[in-house]
Amino acid sequence: SGAIFEVFRDGKLVDQMEELSDGVYKLDNLPYGDYTLKEIEAPKGFFLDEKTYSFSVKENGKTVIVETEAGKGFVNQAQTGGIRIEKTSDDGGLTGFTFSKDFVTDEKGQIHIEGLRIGDYVISEVSNKANEKYELPANVTVTVHEGKTVVAKFHNKLKPVTDIPKTGDTTNMRLWA
Repeated sequence: SGAIFEVFRDGKLVDQMEELSDGVYKLDNLPYGDYTLKEIEAPKGFFLDEKTYSFSVKENGKTVIVETEAGKGFVNQAQTGGIRIEKTSDDGGLTGFTFSKDFVTDEKGQIHIEGLRIGDYVISEVSNKANEKYELPANVTVTVHEGKTVVAKFHNKLKPVTDIPKTGDTTNMRLWA
């Protein structure tokens, strides 16, 4: 959902503006004069912009564009958090496991990812040399919350060992048959 703005003239509330389309807000037929604009509700997942912005209507029929950052409109800072991936395995291997977007576990079996927009993330382990002797664990879905670090735990089980007779090995032939 988009932001909601209040428009004031001489300290009195004139109207509210809600998002019409992707980031576009519009208020028609304002009389000449000086106005202030304040965001009262931020878009979902963003911080509220607490500043007040001034603008003036001075020409008939002219659209006044109000921006917090020139050429970009109103820019709200995204709410962010982090993910910590914690890796364990049957035999204690921790280093070199690769996860989505080329994140690789350190010697503690961890990956720290900060500055992620709040919301849901699906984390998956990618096949590589470090995990070739393990069964790949299932994907984990986590929800990143503002200012928090969510933990995603992965455990790799060793693949079952299958005995294959060596060439020339005739012991227990009945078992191989």
